[in-house]
Amino acid sequence: MTPTPTGRDGQGRFAPGNPGGPGNPNARTAQRWRERLADIVTDDDFDAIIRRMVADAIAGDKDARSQLLDRLCGKPAPIRDEPEPEETKLIFIRRLLESQPPLGSVPALPDDASAQGDGETSVAGD
Repeated sequence: MTPTPTGRDGQGRFAPGNPGGPGNPNARTAQRWRERLADIVTDDDFDAIIRRMVADAIAGDKDARSQLLDRLCGKPAPIRDEPEPEETKLIFIRRLLESQPPLGSVPALPDDASAQGDGETSVAGD
């Protein structure tokens, strides 16, 4: 496929050779700040900060505890109260199929002999 003037192919995807977007305009500034912070904060400073965070968490500071656990264990996945739409569809289909008789099954015929007759009905006393 030939790229369009926007650098995308006919399906809207990035075409080969597309340079991409301008990137994060604040990335250079943020990197510069990280470098300055790393130059100023010594290993001893960092250790003191971590020790304080641990002490605060142990003392019951819920924010310190949350920050510490997020960094050690990663943030927990959000709790979903409801299934995703695709899961909902699958649940509906599964329940529908479970409630139906198996394919190829023949419904039972009435056991009543009059239903099988030759079209004549007998009446008692004939």
